[in-house]
Amino acid sequence: MKISTLINYMTSIPKNSFSRFQNGEIQAYSGEPLRGNLYLNNNPALNYYIFKPDQIELCFVLNDNSIIGYERFVFNATENLDRISEVGKEYSISQDIVLYFKSLLEHKGLKEEVK
Repeated sequence: MKISTLINYMTSIPKNSFSRFQNGEIQAYSGEPLRGNLYLNNNPALNYYIFKPDQIELCFVLNDNSIIGYERFVFNATENLDRISEVGKEYSISQDIVLYFKSLLEHKGLKEEVK
């Protein structure tokens, strides 16, 4: 599954709201850039930023902590979701994040756009 599917979902969440699914919750803020948080098991997992429609930037929670790191990782819409765990391999939460996003997008019935 491509990151473009995730970006499309994130941009569809109403601003100033929460989207809950299984053990996670996505919070979306109003304003520019489009940004928000992901919580897994009631703990912070990441912050996200969408400056462009074809990119998402993620900041992971620091290992064994509830503090989000400042290092931003940029992902292009054409990359696979698995790229998140590859790039963020030093963050123990990255694998859980990818599994959550895949499960969420499959549950929502979202498909990749064919171009």
